[in-house]
Amino acid sequence: SKKGSKGYWFGKIREEMTGKNNPKWKGDKVTYGALHQWVKRMLGSPNTCEQCGFESGSNYKIHWANINGKYQRVTSDWIRLCVPCHRKFDGWTGRKQKCLK
Repeated sequence: SKKGSKGYWFGKIREEMTGKNNPKWKGDKVTYGALHQWVKRMLGSPNTCEQCGFESGSNYKIHWANINGKYQRVTSDWIRLCVPCHRKFDGWTGRKQKCLK
């Protein structure tokens, strides 16, 4: 790690530079990708679908899916779903869907 990058100092996490204390913190304006990275850091990598029981070693990857659709930094608002269950949960129809935000 580079000196001072992403809250690290010579490979060690600088607690005073994490979260809201980081100058790059965006709060509620966090991007979709950054929020998913945050969820993975907070909750770990999902390995079992909560809907059907598939495990990551099977045919499908397991995703973190947002429950209420507001995409907030609330760990209880995320569920582990395999790709088919995630698509059903989100009402995916096979076409790319526009983000309404």
